[in-house]
Amino acid sequence: VGESPTVGAPPAIVNAVVDALWHLGVRHIDIPITPEKVWKALREAGVSD
Repeated sequence: VGESPTVGAPPAIVNAVVDALWHLGVRHIDIPITPEKVWKALREAGVSD
């Protein structure tokens, strides 16, 4: 029971990242979030350098 508050943290962080990138066309990133996954999601959404 002592660990239950930490269960929601990773999904909340992913939601915050996706919300921040939503206007760029990113709709989903899998956990764990890595810089490479963010870069790939941006590329797939059509964002270029």
